[in-house]
Amino acid sequence: MIIYSSTKQSFIQDFEQGVLVKKLHQTLTEKYRRVGESEIHSWQTSLSYMANVMRDIAIPDLAGIAIEYIVPNTQKRVDFIITGLDQNN
Repeated sequence: MIIYSSTKQSFIQDFEQGVLVKKLHQTLTEKYRRVGESEIHSWQTSLSYMANVMRDIAIPDLAGIAIEYIVPNTQKRVDFIITGLDQNN
């Protein structure tokens, strides 16, 4: 399951406005389960680093961002995904 999906530009705005972790918390509790304080703290720390990485001008503003993807039929997950197209689509 993806609990957050946006563009790079929206991701950075959500982070800077302080609503990113709130959106993750709301989505996860509505669709999946209760969220512990340690997971919220983990998001705050790791997403701060990712916001700094995403500020790189080499990454296009329209690049896609997805957070907390749970791989179907497994217990594995990918925490942060960046998607996009090159000049050849």
